[in-house]
Amino acid sequence: MGRPLIFAFLVTVLAASACAPVVPQPAASAVPLARSLQGTQWLLEDLSGRGVVDRLQSTLTFPETGRVSGMAGCNNFMGSMSLDGDRVAFGQLATTRKACSPAVGDQEARYLEALSRAERIRQEGPFLYIDTAGSDKPLKFTQIR
Repeated sequence: MGRPLIFAFLVTVLAASACAPVVPQPAASAVPLARSLQGTQWLLEDLSGRGVVDRLQSTLTFPETGRVSGMAGCNNFMGSMSLDGDRVAFGQLATTRKACSPAVGDQEARYLEALSRAERIRQEGPFLYIDTAGSDKPLKFTQIR
């Protein structure tokens, strides 16, 4: 094959490929979020821009599809959740009824209220973010399990 013929062949191939439809390829991490969250546990690091009380273990656990549990501060909680793409909603959460110190009780109430207003959820590396109605800053968690 001579050079002019090779050149003509390459031009034809390039022109044909330029007209071919571009089919988006799924991301390597295209595992549905519900499946990637199942069995994980997260530690609250930031409560919609207000930080958290030091040494307070507020957690969020996804034990199985459609269920959520965790530690709100000094009380445990559990309930249902729905996830559709990145849209999330937590059902009414049942909590234990231990007495908490005022600072812990305040953070616990704000945390549970924020979860009740959850709208979107996303995972970015070791962090989980939950956007809530009425706040321009998300809940921020770090994965612990």
